[in-house]
Amino acid sequence: MPKFVGYFLAFFVLAILLNNHHRQFRNIEYIDQRIWWINTLFLAFICLVPFSTAVLSGYGDTITAVIIFNLILFISGLLLYINWARVVKNKYLLRKDITHRTIKILEYRNLSVSLAALLSIGIAFISPRLSTLGYFLIVIIYLFVKSSK
Repeated sequence: MPKFVGYFLAFFVLAILLNNHHRQFRNIEYIDQRIWWINTLFLAFICLVPFSTAVLSGYGDTITAVIIFNLILFISGLLLYINWARVVKNKYLLRKDITHRTIKILEYRNLSVSLAALLSIGIAFISPRLSTLGYFLIVIIYLFVKSSK
């Protein structure tokens, strides 16, 4: 059962990260070298998710395994947020028709994974097995932050 929970948790968090990435790039007109490097790092951490999922699935009752898994997701989400912050700071990279509301929605959604990972790390110190509950924070954020294009 822990292997299935680990697999589906990783799958859905990856789906959220990739959905956020897709939504970002639908609103970006141009990329520069820094955006390229940030995305390269983002993809490097995304590629570590299967490893961290295997560690979590095999040793999910240990704080170390939970921290490894959540740290990789935290960094992945943080890189996505940094990417978006760079684009927003350099307005010429954005599509001309983007609204302020869309910018804010993407900002909140990009932070959701990192915040959930931090919460899960905190819960791990109480109960490693219950740490996955932190990811319900993403659901809460998505319920309050309506969709963007």
